[in-house]
Amino acid sequence: MLLPEKDRKLCPNIEAPLDTCYCNEMSSQDIEKAIYYCANNYDSCEIYIESHTAILQNSPDSFPDRDGCTETPS
Repeated sequence: MLLPEKDRKLCPNIEAPLDTCYCNEMSSQDIEKAIYYCANNYDSCEIYIESHTAILQNSPDSFPDRDGCTETPS
């Protein structure tokens, strides 16, 4: 079922895909994955999860504050 355009959420990596993204160099084996993950289900894509987990782990919000406690983003 195709969602109305206002309800679709494209993967943030579409603008500048990683080398490993399904949409980067599509082969016949990756078309189905690119349509599924890049078009509306990027939050369940292993590539997206791994890349954004690494970004969040290196985020200034995940560094300890002055008293040694780690702040979590709100």
